Parts: sequence; C-alpha cells; structure tokens
Amino acid sequence: MNSPVCVDASLVIKLGIPEVASDQVEDLWREWHRKGREIVAPHLLHCEIASVICHAVYRGRIAPEEGLQVLEHLLALPIRFLAPESLHTTACKIAIELGQSAAYDAHYLALAQNLGCELWTADGRLYETVREKMPWVRLVQES
Repeated sequence: MNSPVCVDASLVIKLGIPEVASDQVEDLWREWHRKGREIVAPHLLHCEIASVICHAVYRGRIAPEEGLQVLEHLLALPIRFLAPESLHTTACKIAIELGQSAAYDAHYLALAQNLGCELWTADGRLYETVREKMPWVRLVQES
C-alpha cells in the first residue's frame, strides 16, 4: 500500500486560488489520487485555509462570494484529518528546535514525521528552513 501524503495549507490553497505553481499542485493531486495515496493533514489546515481566503478577500484579490465558494470547495477535499496524541507536544518541540516563534508549520512537520511520510508544501521559507534536517519535506515547485 502507498504511504500517505501530508499536505499543508500553502499547498492546498493553490487548489482554490490560482497562484504560482497551482498547475503543479493540481497535477500532484491527480497523481496522488490515481495512485490511491491517502492525503492527510492536521486539523488546523481548515483554520489556515479560512484565514488565507479572508486575507485574499480583505486585500481585494478575490470577491467575498468567490472566497466563500473557494472555501467550500477546499473544505470538501478528500483529506483525512489526524491528531495523534503527541502531535502538539512534538510540534512544539520541532518549533523550538527550528527557532520558530509559532508551532503552526511544525504541526504539519510533526504529523508527517509521526506517519513516516512526505510533507508537501508550497512554502519556500519552510522548505529552506528544514530541507537538510528533514529530507522528507518536499517543495511543490521542485516537483
């Protein structure tokens, strides 16, 4: 059986709002589904997606109605949400180790580490921060 794929909000948002690398994300998404790979994320994914959409509406990038439609679309994606018992503690440890002031990104890292799977992101700063320590983190632009 194929291992799951962990995704973060920076990647998922590209399935709803056209941005740089949106085409690559859509290709990856189709490939994962074709191969039967389960897509997973921590529960905070929905909160981060909602925040990104609200920010896009606030900045005038998208209309409010479009933002709500995009949000509904993204909330309906077939993503399995997982919260292993040690997720928050592991995320906090990872954030501290990386010198991060918040543990949001670290939750995705902790979940992927816990599952022994790849974490796919479109966040270049996150990738550059962890690529040497965590080679299982993949940047969508490199695919």
